[in-house]
Amino acid sequence: MSEVKTIPKIYTIECFEPGLLWYEYAQAVGPKELQSSFGWSVPPLTARALERVWRVFSPERPRWHVGWFSLRTDPTDSRIVYLVRGVLPDARRLGYRVALGEEAARLAAATGARYLTIEILTTNPEHFERIHKESQTGGPWRRAGVIWEPKPLKSLYVRDLVKFPSR
Repeated sequence: MSEVKTIPKIYTIECFEPGLLWYEYAQAVGPKELQSSFGWSVPPLTARALERVWRVFSPERPRWHVGWFSLRTDPTDSRIVYLVRGVLPDARRLGYRVALGEEAARLAAATGARYLTIEILTTNPEHFERIHKESQTGGPWRRAGVIWEPKPLKSLYVRDLVKFPSR
């Protein structure tokens, strides 16, 4: 499935004013990564309509805060929820991307959602390769298509929450 053998423990706190969280994340990753990963030239000040945001902590890390994720319900089909996530640079390659995804899957399923969806920008080839590899080797993601406009191009991956519930 994934290259992660053990999923680290995490704790989440819902963030009702995510502007500061996203600002801190932008400072940690820098403007180039912010643009290539999320398409943001500056971090948003508020969540989008139907979006909820969580700050993620881990007792296994000295700094505790390891990242964030958001879930946005599709406005036309409540069975579809979109996931956006970010792991802080000093917490990468330790399994937190998977841990955030599992917690997001759990929370999305609890709302009655059937599908968890991610859009990966072509300007983020490392993340695309990782998710694409997982989709080809038994992981929970399945490639569902491409979004051509607006640019940059986005690959769409979907996780069926019935076939692949959170671990």
